[in-house]
Amino acid sequence: MKILLIQPNTSTLRGTLCPPIGIMYVGAVVREAGHEVKILDRNIDYFSLAKIKKFKPDIVGITAMTGPMLLDAVQVSKKVKEILGKDTPVVWGGVHATILPKETLENDYIDYVVIGEGEYTFLELVESLSNNRDLSIIDGLAFKESGEVRVNKPRAAIKNLDDLPYLPWNLVNAKKYFNIEIVLVTSRGCPFSCTFCISGRFGKEYRYRCFNPERVVEEIKRIEKLTDNKHLKFHDDFFTSNYKYCKAIFDNLSSEYSLLLYTRVTFINQRFLDLLNKFKTVWLSFGVESGSERMLEKYKKKITVKQIKDAFELCKRQKNIRTKASVILGAPTETREEIDMTLNLMKEINPTRHTYCVYSPYPGSEL
Repeated sequence: MKILLIQPNTSTLRGTLCPPIGIMYVGAVVREAGHEVKILDRNIDYFSLAKIKKFKPDIVGITAMTGPMLLDAVQVSKKVKEILGKDTPVVWGGVHATILPKETLENDYIDYVVIGEGEYTFLELVESLSNNRDLSIIDGLAFKESGEVRVNKPRAAIKNLDDLPYLPWNLVNAKKYFNIEIVLVTSRGCPFSCTFCISGRFGKEYRYRCFNPERVVEEIKRIEKLTDNKHLKFHDDFFTSNYKYCKAIFDNLSSEYSLLLYTRVTFINQRFLDLLNKFKTVWLSFGVESGSERMLEKYKKKITVKQIKDAFELCKRQKNIRTKASVILGAPTETREEIDMTLNLMKEINPTRHTYCVYSPYPGSEL
């Protein structure tokens, strides 16, 4: 079958383009099974609607996160039906559809929802539709039947991520993404359960898994054949979960790389910072969230204001370390005094870059 996977346009992009890694893995699995696959990213492809008409796919898959991306995803779903006919299956996946499958399927332009990790659910759906098989036995699928929404039982998480094919960079315009930096994701899930976030809320088996370091290094070597760019961003929710894991990857990276890592203040110590000495520049990005101990507890961040200050003080002593800090303002019950505590803390720790986020009540989060 001919499969089209679409990354909708989003106004949340700032300065860099992230490759559509989620649907790239879906595409790799489906292509490996013998289907023809095309990926369109509407952030860089301004002629995507014309290409939809030209490709004439049998099934269209669209991913979406809660936020501005949803509007374009709905509009594209509508256009698919107009261009290809109302009987063309439109499948949604991604975080938003996973959290709200029934609400997603209330839309007239969406026929199926892939819940959770989508690679093998989507593959089973494609093959079931092509062979007219029973959809009720596909784990992780929601669909419409006789005007009603049916939600099948959840699909088990992929235990060994190394079983997935390598990222299919030949399905996308790799040079466009590598223009500013290389973006990689080496794990799935998060070991924490912050109340403003949904990352830790899909069950224990979805909490945190990572590719083997050898697999990550091989993925980087494959990318090095495509670009000379030496700016590498590990876009994991929490990359620095394990010192030995980081060391196994960093020891096999050229010192010419500059890195961006998402980490936590509780992970920062001199031993870890010494591991980064070989690199030109390393950006460490922290979710500081608040200068109020009460709000940090409300967020279940499992950090303290002192730990925040200590981590940034250590980072300032390293010549090659740059820091990013993000905080949340306007969360439920937060007082003006607590907002001032956050602003004063940011002045004190003085990160290289900072982000002030207005609290957003994401579906599925505890808050």
